[in-house]
Amino acid sequence: MKTIMTLLLFLLFWVVSPAQITTTKTDGGTVVTKLGMGIRVNDGSSLARQWIILNNEKCPLKLNNSVGINTVYNGNGYNFVASGGITVDEPISAYEIDFVLYDIFGEHIKTLDDTEITDMEKSTEFGKHSSWYATENQVSEYLYCVSYVAKVRTKSGVIWRYDASQIKQELNKIQIAYEESYSPSIDKDKK
Repeated sequence: MKTIMTLLLFLLFWVVSPAQITTTKTDGGTVVTKLGMGIRVNDGSSLARQWIILNNEKCPLKLNNSVGINTVYNGNGYNFVASGGITVDEPISAYEIDFVLYDIFGEHIKTLDDTEITDMEKSTEFGKHSSWYATENQVSEYLYCVSYVAKVRTKSGVIWRYDASQIKQELNKIQIAYEESYSPSIDKDKK
């Protein structure tokens, strides 16, 4: 009986305790974007982008330590392109990853979301389809990328969602502002 009571207390604590979030900072490469023929955006800058990856221990999908957003010029315009990969702890059917972009002064530029609806049972890299239109101003000012898993649907039908207050609390520790309104999920939920 004592063993059962101890187990129940442990399970209750595990369920109600907030999940641990792990923060990883990675060098995201130079802020210089090549346009071709020797022309570059931010030519002469020594700044390096910083990618900040947040992983929730209870989430069935984890971002690897090299997840972030690169900038490219393809001849027709600028794009933000996702880089890195994910690891799955159990088979999943869909996921949404948010990439919150900040400028050189730490102010929010925009948030990109990558929603994929596909069965996954193993780790994978982001595909080339994970790209978004960018303006020249956004490309030239972009310095920080915060990446986190926003939602996951497991193959068994369980839906996991991020907690905006945990994201805000974790980013406050490293002096990066975060508001729940930065999440594209807020707009989707209002439709």
